Amino acid sequence: MVDTPTNLHSADGNLDGRVQLGARLILLLIASGLGIWIARCALWPEAHYGAVRLIPWQTWPPFGDLRIVLEACDFSRGGGDPLRSSELHYNYPRIWLSLRHLGLTVADTTWLGLTLDAAFLACIVRLAWHAAPAAVVLTAAAIATPPVMTALERANTDLVVFVLLSVSASLAAKTKRVGFGAGGLALAAALKIYPAFALPALRAPASQSAQTYLVAGSLIVAGVAYQFSDLSVVAEKTPQAHIYTYGASVPTLRLQAKGLLASHSTAAAVVTALSVAGAASLMVVAFCFGRRSRGSTMSVENGPALSLLSASGLIFAATFFLTSNWFYRLVFLLWSVPLLPWKTADAKIRAAGRIAACAVVALLWTYAWPTRWGFAASHAAALCVLALFAYLAGHLAPSLRPTQQ
Repeated sequence: MVDTPTNLHSADGNLDGRVQLGARLILLLIASGLGIWIARCALWPEAHYGAVRLIPWQTWPPFGDLRIVLEACDFSRGGGDPLRSSELHYNYPRIWLSLRHLGLTVADTTWLGLTLDAAFLACIVRLAWHAAPAAVVLTAAAIATPPVMTALERANTDLVVFVLLSVSASLAAKTKRVGFGAGGLALAAALKIYPAFALPALRAPASQSAQTYLVAGSLIVAGVAYQFSDLSVVAEKTPQAHIYTYGASVPTLRLQAKGLLASHSTAAAVVTALSVAGAASLMVVAFCFGRRSRGSTMSVENGPALSLLSASGLIFAATFFLTSNWFYRLVFLLWSVPLLPWKTADAKIRAAGRIAACAVVALLWTYAWPTRWGFAASHAAALCVLALFAYLAGHLAPSLRPTQQ
């Protein structure tokens, strides 16, 4: 039988379908494996001590960060102030203490931690489900990394923000009501301040963009102002580590840990300033190159793709420049891997998107080698991700404007 164009097209379609199915199965297997792994860690101490060799900290019981929040709720229920107490390691805004009104106690840590981790993995799978096969496989590789596994094992509060923003973006897309996105972002900023920097990522029709940004911005400012007096205490109780972290100040912290720089010295301030200036200059140059070759747009209307992709880059850039961050905050980069432009007709933007996705996965995997070379590689990878995101932002500038309706 001679293959006609129709037969060839059908064969290609069947092959593409099998490739897509295979990629989805890989993602499901790895996500399910992580779910089983964290369940074993939570329920059996022997399994936990064996499994945590894959991540930096060995703590029992698991879900340590969530446990800190719930212990603080119990403490405040008895009339204490967790932020001012030296007995607790609580270093979050007070809004988290509202969980006590739901009747949650430290005894609920295990089932609540498992639920949070399951919701996080479900968001990842749903987000990547319809992406290009290569993007799906890269997403699977990205979630099986030390930063993500540590976030799961600790049931870190960043996962709450991740799920909240993912769900609110999806609801905004389905209902065509930008209020879901604005409300979700405002609540996320009240829980952890850094989501406020994702405000420009809100997608709204041009006729509603000003009102959307005004309302969301006002809610964010009100939430920060309400908790402003506690922010200095939160900052003081948050450790500034030099390992398993990312940020412009990390090189300074590492030099200080080696005794090569004194804390709070002029030399330390100069090194930090040079690090910030170098990273910022790299982003500016990349953005300018992107603008010179711009012209492509992403075929996304009010869907969550551009919102989450923009939020991913904005949160990463803001946290990188502001302070040193524990590496599990890199989970927000997971939004970018399946959402970067893989199929656009523009060869330059397609290549940049693919390289950026690979750079994100490489950044997450550098923490598997906790040596000085591994940490140097993580900082270099972080700079590459910043530059690539800046290039894409410059190139895709028309897509980032308010949509027309």
